[in-house]
Amino acid sequence: MAEIPLLSPLARALVLLIQLLLLVTALDVLVAWVQPDPARWPRRALHLLTEPMQRPLRALTARLPLDGWDLSPLLVVLILGGLRLWLIQP
Repeated sequence: MAEIPLLSPLARALVLLIQLLLLVTALDVLVAWVQPDPARWPRRALHLLTEPMQRPLRALTARLPLDGWDLSPLLVVLILGGLRLWLIQP
């Protein structure tokens, strides 16, 4: 049976932070379906937390012909998920 490697306290804290950011990103996407205005609460709080991660990715995908689709939350999830896997791998 393979052992699960013990993570250092810093790696554990980073994994926890990544999991929280993934949760906040998912909540932002779900709330955006119901309340599209990012100026109203609770969307404003979620938007303030997720926008710094999504803005650079949105600028990169703006050049692609996506017909108005915003793929930045998906890219954030993929990047954070990959980083999380990299941190916890043996």
